[in-house]
Amino acid sequence: MSKRRSRGDGGLHWDERRQRWLADKALTLAQAEAVPMTAENSRMHAYIVVSLLTGARTEELRH
Repeated sequence: MSKRRSRGDGGLHWDERRQRWLADKALTLAQAEAVPMTAENSRMHAYIVVSLLTGARTEELRH
């Protein structure tokens, strides 16, 4: 299970597998709105929408 640092951590989380702190990667609101429209005719559309709506990471959705 990953642990979070304090709120002023710059968006870091602990990766147990790699045994180091990694930066969180987040989209801006504009990016989050544009991605589903861009992928609308792609086979990835549903995957992207579910990921954005649930907040699940891609590696979590693959399992």
